[in-house]
Amino acid sequence: MNEPTQDRSASGPSPWQPGEAPALDAAAGDARRHAPATLRNRAPLLAELLRRLPARGDALEIASGSGEHVVFFAAAMPGWHWQPSDPEPAARASVDAHVRAAGLARVAPACALDVLGDDAVPPAPAGAGRWDLVFAANLLHIAPPDAVAGLFRRAGEALAAEGRLMVYGPFAEPPQPLAPGNQAFDEALRARDTRWGLRPLDAVDAAAAAAGLERRERVEMPANNLLLVYGRRADGPLYQLRIEPDGLTLAASAGRNLLASALAGGAALPSACRGGTCRRCLMQLREGRVAWLVDWPGVDAEERAAGAVLPCVTRPLGDVVLERQPGR
Repeated sequence: MNEPTQDRSASGPSPWQPGEAPALDAAAGDARRHAPATLRNRAPLLAELLRRLPARGDALEIASGSGEHVVFFAAAMPGWHWQPSDPEPAARASVDAHVRAAGLARVAPACALDVLGDDAVPPAPAGAGRWDLVFAANLLHIAPPDAVAGLFRRAGEALAAEGRLMVYGPFAEPPQPLAPGNQAFDEALRARDTRWGLRPLDAVDAAAAAAGLERRERVEMPANNLLLVYGRRADGPLYQLRIEPDGLTLAASAGRNLLASALAGGAALPSACRGGTCRRCLMQLREGRVAWLVDWPGVDAEERAAGAVLPCVTRPLGDVVLERQPGR
């Protein structure tokens, strides 16, 4: 939000500023908060979402704040299911209150998610629990620098193969000087908290690359803001894949399924359909974490909980140890 405010209106939701956690107005019985910047940027943002997204999908909003963005988007995008999130209880209460007031059925209750913490990323209701869109607005300049890496790490864990991360806000683009308004805003932020401030775009892109993502678009928005659109890199970062009992250690790309990485490294793994249906490549996950690229009934929830994986439709989220099934 580019214009902090402390004004209080006589009626309606209370003005609210990111980075603060105001107490709920229990006496008035209204938990909603109001971020004035959302009234200015929500329509341009919606227009860009509609240009880039299909008619249906699942979206995770990170740092939902007051909840006014998700309510506005959900009302205009009836084919999308939205999951708002925020680390602050007061913000989550505001989101849920706005959703109730708008009568929106396709917005889930706000969940606790902090890009600087270890909260579990909630699964999407479809698509093997992967999100088609991760959206964050006006977050990175009012958070510590580590929030940049945290946001991209979480997005890398959450996005579907063809999903998009969209990040909105003001950024610095060295060596170009900041616009006068952004310069004043950056100085005001740093005076308030030395960890805050406009993030250099090259540092943001570097954090994306470390998470296996790459910038696809830079969209100029009103008031010297940008909408940055990221997707998965073709290969992504490399991890170690160890196959037991062979004792074979290979490189595994975050952007490829484990079977493809294993075969490229010379491992002789059984496979047939390579689409998650025949179960020929079924193995046991002994260490590490994987992301499922599809959701097939052939591997049910109990099997997954016990560590069963299909390498043809899973990709690594870090170093992984797989064990062959007996007789395979």
